[in-house]
This record gives sequence, C-alpha cells and structure tokens, in this order.
Amino acid sequence: MFSLVALLAPSAAHAAVVISEVAWMGTSVSASAEWIELQNTDATPVSLVGWTLVSSTGAPAITLSGTIAASGFFLLERTSDSSVPTVTADQIYSGALSNSGATLTLKDSTGTVVDTVVGGTDWQSIGGDNTTKHTPQRTGSTWSTAAATPRASTASVSSTATTTTSTSTEDTMTPQTSIGGNPLVLTAPVVPKLFISAGPGRIVSVGATVPYAARVYDDAGAVRNDVNIVWSFGDGETKSGRAVEHVFVHPGTYLVVVHASSGVSQVSTALTVEAVRPLVEIVTSDASGITLYNSSSGILDLSYWKLVSGGTAFTFPLFTALLPKKQVTFPVSVTGLTATSSALSLLFPNGKTVTTFATSSEIAAVSEAPRVQPFVLPRGIQEVEAVAPPVSTNASTTYGPQSLAPSAPVTSGALGASASLFKSPWTASFFGLLVAAGTILAIL
Repeated sequence: MFSLVALLAPSAAHAAVVISEVAWMGTSVSASAEWIELQNTDATPVSLVGWTLVSSTGAPAITLSGTIAASGFFLLERTSDSSVPTVTADQIYSGALSNSGATLTLKDSTGTVVDTVVGGTDWQSIGGDNTTKHTPQRTGSTWSTAAATPRASTASVSSTATTTTSTSTEDTMTPQTSIGGNPLVLTAPVVPKLFISAGPGRIVSVGATVPYAARVYDDAGAVRNDVNIVWSFGDGETKSGRAVEHVFVHPGTYLVVVHASSGVSQVSTALTVEAVRPLVEIVTSDASGITLYNSSSGILDLSYWKLVSGGTAFTFPLFTALLPKKQVTFPVSVTGLTATSSALSLLFPNGKTVTTFATSSEIAAVSEAPRVQPFVLPRGIQEVEAVAPPVSTNASTTYGPQSLAPSAPVTSGALGASASLFKSPWTASFFGLLVAAGTILAIL
C-alpha cells in the first residue's frame, strides 16, 4: 500500500533534506555498527544546527550540527567513526536502532517536521537485509534494498530489493551522477567474513611450553594467510602469529582469546585452558627400565618431555601420554638410559625439571603430603575396563557472529564421531588428544 503525506516546510532548502539510507542492521563486522544517511537534494547548502532526528522508540535521539553540502550527503555513525571504517563520519551519535522497526522523524531548528520515514514492523516498509547487511536506500518516494552506500549515491537494486513509499516533503530526488550519459552506480566495498578455528580447550602443565595454532577461513572456505592473529593468554601476556608457544607459570583456569583481522574484516574466538601442576612420579629405575606414574585425574601429555640420566637424554615422541592413576615402564632398550637412583630427572620440553628420582630413604625424609601409591592389580585378576571419573568439559567461548569455521574445513565433527567408537571414556579422550595434536601439526 502506498501512502503520500504532504508536509509543509518553511523553505525549499529545508524540504530538500531527507533521510536517504538507514543501516538498522549494522555491518558484517558488527551488528552494533549502525549508521544513518541524510541527503540534500537541493543546490543550496543547509545548516543542520538545532535540527533533530528522533526514533519513535526513543533511541536514537540525535541533535544535529554542522552543514550538509549542496546536493550532498551527511553521514551519522553510531558510537564511533569505526562504524563505517572506509568513510569519515559527519557526526557521531549514541543509541541503537531497534531491529523490530521504528519511525524516524527529522525536524528543523524551529521544530517543523522536514521528513518522516515509517519503517514498519521489522523495517518491512522500507526494506533492508540483516543477513547480507544490504540497506534500505531511497530513490524519490520509493525504497529499495541494495549493497550499502554510506555518504554516496544509491546502489543498483539487489535481487532482494523491496519497494514502498515514505511520508516526505519531497517526492523527487536528484538524478544519479552520470558519465558520458551512462548512470554512475556506486557500491560499497565488499567486506569478507572471516572464520577462525584455534582448537578445543585443553589441560596443560604449569611450566610446560605448549604450542598453539589457529587457522582462519573466509566465507568461501579458503584458508586466509594474509591475516594478523593476536593471542591473549589471560595471564597478561600476548603473542602474535598463526602458531605460537606459551608457558603458564601459575595454576589456574585461563580464557585464551584469539583475534584475527584483515583490513576491516575481523573475528575473535576463545578457548579455556586449565594449567595444573603435573602430578607425575618416577616410581622405579632399574635394569628393566624407568617407571612413571600419573597420580592426577587427567591424561598427562608427555610429548617432547625428556628423561635425563647423566649426560644422556631420552625425548618422549609426540602423542606419548599417561592415563590417569596409571603407571608405565619405559624399557632400557627404548630409552637407552642406564639410570641410577641418584642421577635421573624428568624435564619439561623447555628443560625445566619436573621431578627427580628419589630412593625410599629420601622419600621418608621429605616433609610433604603423603605420596600417592600406584594401584596394582592382584595377580591373576585381569582389568577389563577402567572406571573413569566424570570428564570435565572444556567449553570454548565464541565472540562475534562469525566465529565458527565453515562446515567444509572443520575437523572437530570427525573427532566427536570417532569418540563414540570407544567403550572407555579415557580411551576416547586420549584419541581426541591425538587428533587435536595432529591438527596442530597439520597447520604448522
């Protein structure tokens, strides 16, 4: 239904200023990056000092200032000039436009209504697309949905365009600029969407050097290597790069935030990392080998850790791990170590000592909490399946609407599917550890 309402204005210049574009949906960078465009269809500049632009919902309520040039545009950006990074704002305002729709009223300094735009429910009366971020744009008395054109002429109409009327003091608009008789259609730069994957949350050892890696995709599913990636580890330290390493000095649960940007495109994600003191002991060291015991309630990753005896060192290969409350003997034929009780240490990958071997007499002299003894099954009893404590969930917090990677490149789904193949939850968790480590190697 079309409605035309004639509104009287004090001068032709006042009547020539209209609301020409409304980015009520924000941009692909942020839903809060809203903006409104005014257009002067007259050949005379108009002072906007004392003018007001008010929404029927009460927000925004803008008192205008400055001057709109002859046949020019006036760009109002919400909160900061970064709402439209490629165009400098004429004025900054506060207050969010409701996605449910509103009526915008423009008044001059005398309080006379110059222009009224009835958005209708969900802005259906003028258009706009919250998915593509195409904006409603005015041409004469009609509105169409097209690619955003802040402080520029109306773009070509998209396939999702809608047409309606708006109450205004001006029924016609100045024709678009032309070159050689052909209309000049200006379109806003396309801002690609980014998606980031930084792996799942994890448990790490205090003092251990742990690698982290992120991969960034665009909305076509292609890997983007031209992005700037910044890691904030939650303990005050930040690092830049696609693949980084970090050591947590103190125990705690940290929120690690990863931010990727390329031009005006940016995206963030987060993962939870729990740093714990490694509860591992060297139980025995004899001619048969070296026995380690994991006294913690979680899987202990030994990848790249070292056993050192005298001047000889053995480095545990990637994916080596100890199950919780379990012990494993590493034979001399594998480690090549002929360790004695007085010269054997377990080291982190960075060379920091985790623990050293102690004889029974040395254990008795230590005034600490009683040592947890490893569980040994009686002879003749076969262990069928370990009883696992509840598995803690390391949820990954996501920021922004584009934080999950596209379905094609993501591998986490395969991990969840594979886990159901194992009866033991500890076996499934360890398999998940292997897949996560393999993903990091593939990225590196």
